[in-house]
Formats: sequence, C-alpha cells, structure tokens
Amino acid sequence: MTRPEEDELEQRRRELERAPHAQDCAVREPGVHWKDCTCWKRKAWEELHAEERRRREGG
Repeated sequence: MTRPEEDELEQRRRELERAPHAQDCAVREPGVHWKDCTCWKRKAWEELHAEERRRREGG
C-alpha cells in the first residue's frame, strides 16, 4: 500500500471515529457495545476494514 493510500484510509478512519451514531442507534443506550451498532456507522466500518484488507493483500 502506498503512503497516499494509507493517508486516505487513516483520514476515513478519523472521520468515522468523530461521526455520531444515528439517533435511534442501539449504541446510544448505556452499556451497549459498539459491535451492536444498528445504524449506518456499522456498515461504514465494515467497508473500511474490507478496503484495508484488500489493499494490504495487494488487491
């Protein structure tokens, strides 16, 4: 993976970390683990991780 690709993924990661969960997301309830996210953010994380894997594996 090239440096610009790493920077792009890191930027996406930082944006996701700062973004709030949807108002009706289960994670907003006390004691709910982030893996139980029910909003857009869960899918965005999964897509980011898949992209990181693809780039690491050279695809």
